[in-house]
Amino acid sequence: TALFSIAAALAVGWTVFIFFLGNNAELRQAVLEAIDSAMPGLVDTGDGSGIVNPDTLIQANFWSLTGIIGFLVLLYSASKMMDALKMSLWSMFGIVRLPNNFVVIKIRDFLGFILIALGVLATAGLGVLTNTVGAWFQQTLGIEGFGAKLMLSLSTLLLAFLVDAVLFAMLIRLIAGVRTPRKDLWLGAAIAGVGSAILRYLGTTAVGSVGDNPILAASAALVTLMLWINLVVRLLLMVAAWMANPPYADIPKDSDYIHGRSTPNYVTMSEPDTLDWPHHTMTGDITFDPRFDPDSEEIIISDEVWNSERGKRLRKRIETAENTADKYRRQLWAMGEKRKVGED
Repeated sequence: TALFSIAAALAVGWTVFIFFLGNNAELRQAVLEAIDSAMPGLVDTGDGSGIVNPDTLIQANFWSLTGIIGFLVLLYSASKMMDALKMSLWSMFGIVRLPNNFVVIKIRDFLGFILIALGVLATAGLGVLTNTVGAWFQQTLGIEGFGAKLMLSLSTLLLAFLVDAVLFAMLIRLIAGVRTPRKDLWLGAAIAGVGSAILRYLGTTAVGSVGDNPILAASAALVTLMLWINLVVRLLLMVAAWMANPPYADIPKDSDYIHGRSTPNYVTMSEPDTLDWPHHTMTGDITFDPRFDPDSEEIIISDEVWNSERGKRLRKRIETAENTADKYRRQLWAMGEKRKVGED
């Protein structure tokens, strides 16, 4: 799905970009380099090493059959990709589902895909701005040589890091709708920004190492792209899991504690009796059944004690106390006002 999304986004996005901003040769080259930096080996930046020639992506007529099909493929694949990413992020935080309006959900999915595309464009635009401003400062201050190049490179890396970090934070908070503490959110975003920069560098190095061999270069670029997508998603999920910071899971001391020796040993509609077992109502996961806790203890009252005179008096007092408490509880509730749960 991710590969289909990338292919469709390239065809549609590059056509739109060329239509509006294609006359700016410097920005055009910067966007190609930003795409190559984000997805190493995907596009030809002018050295003939990329999988896709950008000129072949341009649709002469966007409203042609191929243009419309490409746009529909983009919408479908982008929605599926973002939905899968969102559900994966939810699973890292132990969230099964966040109910919302279908239209709102799809808008969020498309917004997330647009944010990723804008992240690439922002990286390119900031790169051009950094080079322009950096050149002006070098001329103004008279700074030349290795120091000037180092400062310019560090500035570019810092801006790319900031874009990646902000993008990751927005994916977590706005697209997935996960409300993480601010400290965990931005620490996780910083880790993701550093990790994505390292992955981009390794991907670019892998493609560049076989650039002299045209046969290996083509296959290396494709394999690197697929591996890069896999590693970036893994990075995002690992950082999300770190941000979630869940408590340690309890380990059952005995299989009977979770009905491990029963048949079936899971909750199923096929055996209605299993529906009475303690379980998560949204996932069906079995939880510990206190009736089979190997460390639990119970107090047994014999019939002789239960029916004794003292036993009867104590049971009567308990019943009277419970009735009195229930009466006062109802009087207290009558002093309040009814409202739906969750209303302020």
